[in-house]
Amino acid sequence: DPVSFLAMLLLRTARRCVTAVTSAIRCATTIPSRPLSLSATRPSLSTPSGGLLSNASLLSPTPSTAAKTAHAVLSGVHVARTRLNDVATLIRGLHVNEALAQLQFSTRRCAVDVSKTLRSAMANAEKNAGLEVAQLVVEHAFVGKGTYMRRIMPHGRGRHGIKHRKYSHLTIVVREVPAEEIRNGKRWIRAKRSTDANASTPVPAA
Repeated sequence: DPVSFLAMLLLRTARRCVTAVTSAIRCATTIPSRPLSLSATRPSLSTPSGGLLSNASLLSPTPSTAAKTAHAVLSGVHVARTRLNDVATLIRGLHVNEALAQLQFSTRRCAVDVSKTLRSAMANAEKNAGLEVAQLVVEHAFVGKGTYMRRIMPHGRGRHGIKHRKYSHLTIVVREVPAEEIRNGKRWIRAKRSTDANASTPVPAA
């Protein structure tokens, strides 16, 4: 019946209008009566003397936040990431000279690529960042997955298999640390963690 259809349509429209008005009233009651001030939400760009900070001062890092690190990246190393990570584990936390010695006597083929990347990071630290090479330690040495290609390996009797050519990426980050924190033959990260743990352990009263 057209009359009943129109009545149903008007009823649905009325219900939607009532729902919309009710939601608007609820939202209006939840809004705080006093708006937030802009000074509380925006940082102050004024100096103690009353002037405004320039763009150069906002972008330039402060001496306390300046990072004393340098890094080098080697992409497309023809080796599996698990094998490359085994060599990278040898030098994590070591002094750069100790790390080069470990890589020199390593029997892994990818140790040559890791040694070249470490020397590149040391050169970047000295020339670009102005860091002291004698106080550098390997802070991070992490490996990422590179290109993973599939090729055909022929077998006997006209059959074939699939062989994988794996490539990896290597990133080495060196950090300048104080001379008193460097320990010959020991990893800097482990030594630092053990020192912090001993400092946080309470000493029992006598």
